Order: sequence, then structure tokens, then C-alpha cells
Amino acid sequence: MDSKLALALTRLSTGLQDPRQPQFCLCCVVGILPNQHDDADAYVTSLRSDHKEFLNAALSFIVQSSYLDAEILAVDHQLKLLTRRCQNVRKPDMRAAHETMMGLMTAGALPLVIETLCFFLNPCLKAAGLGSAQRFSRHRWPTSIGDLLPNGEEKTLRALCMWLPQVMSSDFAEVVRRIYNACRDELLPYVAHLVDAIRAPLDSATTELVGMSPSSRTQPGDTRHPTVRLNELAGLLADVFDHLAFHPGVAMKTIFSDSGLVSRLIGSISHAIDMAATPATLEQLIRVARVLRTLGGIQPESIHSRVEASIPTPYKSPGAFGSLHEQLNVTLNRRACGWPDCPITERTTGKSLLLCAECRVVRYCSQSCQLQHWKSGHKTVCRGLRRLFVVTNTTVNMSRRDFTAACEAADLGEEDLQAVASTFGCMAVEDQFKKGLASGPLWAHFWLSQLYADREGKQGFFDVMPNAIATSLVIPPTIPAGNCDVPERTEKGAGVDEGN
Repeated sequence: MDSKLALALTRLSTGLQDPRQPQFCLCCVVGILPNQHDDADAYVTSLRSDHKEFLNAALSFIVQSSYLDAEILAVDHQLKLLTRRCQNVRKPDMRAAHETMMGLMTAGALPLVIETLCFFLNPCLKAAGLGSAQRFSRHRWPTSIGDLLPNGEEKTLRALCMWLPQVMSSDFAEVVRRIYNACRDELLPYVAHLVDAIRAPLDSATTELVGMSPSSRTQPGDTRHPTVRLNELAGLLADVFDHLAFHPGVAMKTIFSDSGLVSRLIGSISHAIDMAATPATLEQLIRVARVLRTLGGIQPESIHSRVEASIPTPYKSPGAFGSLHEQLNVTLNRRACGWPDCPITERTTGKSLLLCAECRVVRYCSQSCQLQHWKSGHKTVCRGLRRLFVVTNTTVNMSRRDFTAACEAADLGEEDLQAVASTFGCMAVEDQFKKGLASGPLWAHFWLSQLYADREGKQGFFDVMPNAIATSLVIPPTIPAGNCDVPERTEKGAGVDEGN
């Protein structure tokens, strides 16, 4: 990035400090965006490495400007005045660009500023890979949660929700989506605000699409096209409900306790389903509507027929060994310390946790936590899994289908099956989705009863278990961690090595 551009970003950082008194020309801000001849990756890397203050100022401006009320007309006037003044001292070719910008600002200068700032923020958030286990970098923006939630969890989310219906661009929805996914655990208590805020822009995009020809709907031209906006909003909704699946108690308290919110949202989604232009968007909308239909008590005639038709009945579990495979991958991909009393996760620390060198399923933040867990139950799990993997020639990295087939083909004896059941029970009582529902021995009994039912071609406990969330919400599959070399065993318990 050349020195002139760096200086422009530094000045813009200063001009963004007070939303009530902005000090920048919007046309000139657009002028420092990369063009088609620039190296976009190098530009983004430079922004994240050398201009963290600018990115923080941009996001803070978006959040702080949501508090403007009576001042918003004055701020709009100020932004137009600054652009007009800048135009008057420019050369003729630049004056034309400023005049075009003045025309765009007549519909509202402040939302246009926010949309423009998202052109800087969005590629930086994307490059940061915020959906990964480690959220932050020491040297590139964002470096901490404060960079993404400048006014704290609730106030920042409310600010983003306020702008969501007003900034008619998928870029803003994508910024909200990336921030949500990076901070979803911190934002969990306030998620109802976000869900409710998505309705208005979803309705707006749907209404625009209804008035367009079918060919126009499927040929989006830019990020303001209603199809592009609808796609991003559907993705945001699906992300929210996918995360809520791991927190059913929060979902019931924040979303499903508000029958009005559920009814409004199901109405918006039902209208949007007919306008969905891509299979992915259609699947996301139907998936969310299916959860609302099941848990919100919505009558079938109140929802889109495609939602009702998509509800599987009766529910069929993956069987005993398939359920074990799912449990192993849920544990592996939590990327959290396996000691139940330890709250540390890779997302909170930004560091890889240690993977048990023997079972290669459970992670730990330290050997101290590993030793505590070994004494309290992991000894049973670790030995049971090692025995299972050897006898059946399986690994946690196999597909569920291959894992199940190998386990069934091994024709395990009664003693081995009892050991597998005990292993499943020990893991189930520590699973955030299952803990508190039954004891370890009872989960072991459930697993064995399912196994015998599988062999007889009958329904087992996992098939008939009254779990509405498990039957109605489809969670996207997670990617198992890769293989690592196994180090030598430690003196107490299994060894640990660095997870992927």
C-alpha cells in the first residue's frame, strides 16, 4: 500500500471518530477502495496488519451512529456539505464523480456511508477466517473480541440490528453474519434481537422480488439486488438456529417463549420461500421454518406447504454404532477442554488444545486437566475406544457409514459390547446436549437396547426418544480433525499432543 493511500486511511480514521461530526468526503472514501487492477489480497492484508485503527474506527462509527436520533438529519446535511465542498476544489473529472455521489446521497447519506465502510470491513472479516476455532490474531485485525464488539455484546448487537433493515446491501448483512459467527457464544443471550431484526429486511427483499420477472430474480447484478440480500439473510438465520441447537434451553427462553416473534418470523420465511433463487437458500429457509413449526407450535395451515412436506416422520436414528460415531465427532469438534469443570475452549484462548494421544477424541488445555479427567472417567472412555478401534480397525475420522459397517462386521462379543456401551454412557453425560437427561449407566443401557433393536430390525430407544430438536433441526456436518503422530505415553494417564 503506497504512502498516499496510507495517509488517506489515517485521516479517515480521525474523521470517523465522532458520528455526530463526521469529517470526511464520502466520494473520496470510495476512491481509496481497491479497483480491479489492484492486488485485493495484498490490500486486505495491509489493512489488517497496518491499519487496525481504521478498521476499529469504521466499525465503531457504524455502532455509534445507531444512537443518532434527532441529529440524523444534521449529520446527513454535514456529510453532503463536506462532499460538496470537496467537489468545488477538485479537477473537472473528479467533480463529475462527486456530483454522482451527491445524487446517491439524496436517499440518505448515513446508510450509504455504512454500506461503504462495509466494503472495507467485509473482506477483512472474511480473510480473518472467523469461523475457525481460533478467532483472533496477535498481529492482524481483529486481535480481540473488543475489535468486533466495541460497545460490548448487547449494545453492539442492538446497533447492528438497528441498521440491518436500513442498509439495503448484502455486504452489511454479511458483516453482521461474520461478527455473529465469531462472537456467537457471547451474543447468545441477546439472539432474539437479531432474529427479530432479520424479518424486516427479509420482507423487503421478498417484496422487491415479487415485483420482478423470474429472469430478473435469477440475474443479480450487485450486492443491492434483492436475491443477493435474501441469500445472505437466509444464511444468517440458518447460522443462528444452527447454533441454538446446541443451546436448547436458551432457544426456548429467548425465541420460542415469544409466540408473537415465532408467528411473525414464520410468516416472513413462508413468503420468502417462493422467492428463493438457489437450492442453498431454499434449504436454509425450510430448515429454520421446520424448527419454528415443531418447537413454536405453529399450525400446519400457517406455514408453507414445502415446510410441512419436508418434516421427516417417523424419525429414524443412525443406529447404535452410528450414534456412537456422532458422539465421538461431537466431542472431537467441540474443541474445548475435556475436563467438565474447565471452561477453556480454542475460541476463547485463540490457541490449539492438546489432543489425547491414545483415543485422539478428547482435547485438553493442560496435563493437569487431563489427569483430573483421567481419574474421573476418561480412563474408561480412553481404554474402551482404543479397544474398539483395534478390534474393528476403525478411527474417528472415518465416515459414519464406513465406521458403522466396520463395527457391525467385527461381530463384537458381549464383553466388548458392554465396554462400548459404558464408553458411550461416560461421553453422553458430559455432552452439552445430553447431560442432565440421564445417568451414564442409563445411557449405556439405552445404547445397548438400540443395538439389539438394530439387529432385530425394530425401533430402538434412539428412534423413539421424544427429542423435538434432534428430529427437527438438521445440523451441518462437522469436519473431523486430521491425524497427528502419537507421542510417548506420560507416566499418568494417556499422553497428549497438539490438536489440529
